[in-house]
Amino acid sequence: MNRRYIQKVIWIESILWIVSILLFTIPLYGEDETTGETAPEKQKIFLLPIRNIAENAEFAHLESFIYNVLTINIKKQASLRLYPESGAVTVPPEKHNDLEGLFSMIRGDYSIENCIVCEYYIVRDELHIIINLWDTGSFRIKNSYRKSMPTDLDMLSNIEALSSRVAENIGRVLPMLEREAILQRQVRSRLYDKLDREERLLDTVFSRHNEIQLSLFTGLNFGRTAVSMSSTGFFISPTLQCEYSRFFGDGIHMRIGLDYLAFDIMDIEDPRSEVSVEALLGFHTTSLFSVSIDAGLAFIYDYNSASSALSYRTDIEETVVKPSIERFSISLPIHFGISLYLTSSFFINMRIKYHGLTATFEPLSPDEYNEGTRLWRYYYGFSPWTLLCFSITTQVGIRF
Repeated sequence: MNRRYIQKVIWIESILWIVSILLFTIPLYGEDETTGETAPEKQKIFLLPIRNIAENAEFAHLESFIYNVLTINIKKQASLRLYPESGAVTVPPEKHNDLEGLFSMIRGDYSIENCIVCEYYIVRDELHIIINLWDTGSFRIKNSYRKSMPTDLDMLSNIEALSSRVAENIGRVLPMLEREAILQRQVRSRLYDKLDREERLLDTVFSRHNEIQLSLFTGLNFGRTAVSMSSTGFFISPTLQCEYSRFFGDGIHMRIGLDYLAFDIMDIEDPRSEVSVEALLGFHTTSLFSVSIDAGLAFIYDYNSASSALSYRTDIEETVVKPSIERFSISLPIHFGISLYLTSSFFINMRIKYHGLTATFEPLSPDEYNEGTRLWRYYYGFSPWTLLCFSITTQVGIRF
């Protein structure tokens, strides 16, 4: 049983009466032109081939016998219209246990919401028959009939009597459809069709396990590394990002990303660039509007022609900056993402990335930045300021 599918259809039953009331005045097909009323309509019901669970060859003939007597008695009911009309459909043995697939076929090919599933088996010279009336949309059993009888000379007549009673009970459970019931059936059919299309798209999307995402400067970074937070202010840069993701199972994925930050918006005159390589492991939900969370490790190379890490202030509040410095950093990023799958192959993604605690290293030691009574402002190693560093990116991607 697909629990996700059941959860999606629960709301359908709860809104049928509301929709019926709202659309009560809309004329429907089948309306009598003289009276303005909709003529009662028979309920469609599908009978699947009878299944011998125990596969007892001696009693295999009961499959066709039970099918025939059920067919005869159901056709006697004024409120029921039996399908298929030209005899039993053929169901491959491997499909017998896939009721969800069979019901989807019945709804799609015949637009039928009621289905009879009958099974029987023999144990110790006793025949056990199970007849269930299913709702093919909500995957629920409306009524269940169980009967045990000895495998003696009266067995066939007992089966005929049982079939007659079952058909009469089903006729009472499924009376002729009046105006409101027809409207409900039409609304339910449309909703189930829409739900089936979404399910097929969802199955197609998550049957693929690879993604490539690309962000062409559609994001901003704020204070990427610890050394970016200094007396000269935040480091704000547009982002070029490429990322490969591998999805495992239903909820786990791995990401490898490459970021390139071209320049600092706050100080365009001084060239500044940064390259980051990330390896992440995370979790995601399997829906067309998917939420994900990732954590991992990032290696960062940062070049700044006017290093904010080596700045100090004079007595007249003038900022002095030592130019041209390279720095290397290791961070523990955490990503929060939302993906919208537009088709089975294309999606868009919005990501908020907290770069986390970062350790920064530079070629020179802090002692080499002392100049008399002045000391270069210097961040080295881990700094709590990096917890404020984050980026927001919008990406487009393909799934294959």
